[in-house]
Amino acid sequence: MFACGELKETAAGKFLPTLTLEFVEWDTIPLENETRIEGTDFYFHQQDQSGYLFLHTSSSFTRIDMYNFSEKKFLKRIHLSKDGPNGLGTPPSGLLVKSPDTLYLFFNLGQRLVSINGDGEIIENFGSIRKMYEEEKYPYVEVSAVQPAIIQDDIIRFCTYQAEGLHEYGGGLYDLTDRRFSYFKRLPYIYQEGWWAGVVYDRYYHTLNYKQGIYAWSYGNDHFIYTKSKEGERKYFAASKFLADRLKPYKKEKGNFMQEELNLYRHAALQGGYSAIKYDSWQKFYYRFVIYPVPSNEYRSPSDTWKKMGIIILDENFNYRGEFLIPERFSWYQSFIGPEGIYFLDRLSLTKSENEAVFACFKVKNQLPEGTNQSPDCTVKN
Repeated sequence: MFACGELKETAAGKFLPTLTLEFVEWDTIPLENETRIEGTDFYFHQQDQSGYLFLHTSSSFTRIDMYNFSEKKFLKRIHLSKDGPNGLGTPPSGLLVKSPDTLYLFFNLGQRLVSINGDGEIIENFGSIRKMYEEEKYPYVEVSAVQPAIIQDDIIRFCTYQAEGLHEYGGGLYDLTDRRFSYFKRLPYIYQEGWWAGVVYDRYYHTLNYKQGIYAWSYGNDHFIYTKSKEGERKYFAASKFLADRLKPYKKEKGNFMQEELNLYRHAALQGGYSAIKYDSWQKFYYRFVIYPVPSNEYRSPSDTWKKMGIIILDENFNYRGEFLIPERFSWYQSFIGPEGIYFLDRLSLTKSENEAVFACFKVKNQLPEGTNQSPDCTVKN
């Protein structure tokens, strides 16, 4: 049995905490030789009746490993080249899976985009999707498992991060047909309140409800979630009840990031914020990841910023339905959504064996009656 301590609750509005996440089962994948788990991004792709898991490490040229998650077996290793006809030059930072035979690789260095097939051969080299003179004027594009790229028809939507949080735009669109890139969202008013800087609060996150045609996005410092659909643009209050009513910038005027980096991490850790937003098309819920505040006497280093992570559960109408504290043994970053629920990599299992990856699957369930459990549910049996 694993249990966690309670979080101090701070009023932030009216909530109906009727749902939580419940542990369902363990899933284990035998690992192929040389498959790396530590520091690896997981990308889940469902096609027909099979779920595929792509494992990629941004610091490695060697490979992208592909597993059939449904059948719990290794399928193949996509070898990446630095030089030659299929040479990529530098390691890709993140990837977008359109199908098992078509992957888009993104490179933070140079802001480049390249598509490859399932054998690692280049299909098309799009080059830099942002012009060099824009680099200081506009935010940078970033692709990772937490800030994924989303493809719909011939349009790729990208997440961004605003260097020092002072730019006016967030989120990018790239048209694969005419090869044009554009920024399409102005940052909310909260960014005008001061210097947030590049740690937690300058990140743009998004997800897409393909069936309903609802594109949703959020920011690290904003309690609201924003949406766009055929009905227009809307925003919904989707705050954690364990964060302050209003998050504060580091200071009112711009400073030097390099000189104050450690203090910026501490500032973010002590008041918390928000991270990724994901849509579960099977259970039909949105999950907004929360960075819970760390008590000042427990903060030791920047890595403590993400020491306590949780999930806000929102229904398809973006109503707050509950909150869940992710047990520390599970990797919130190395999580993904599949047909049976949301999966978290069990870090504890990695200390016991390097030959398998163990995931804990959770599903939305009704929460216990009020008074029975006053903090987000975080109990799991092993």
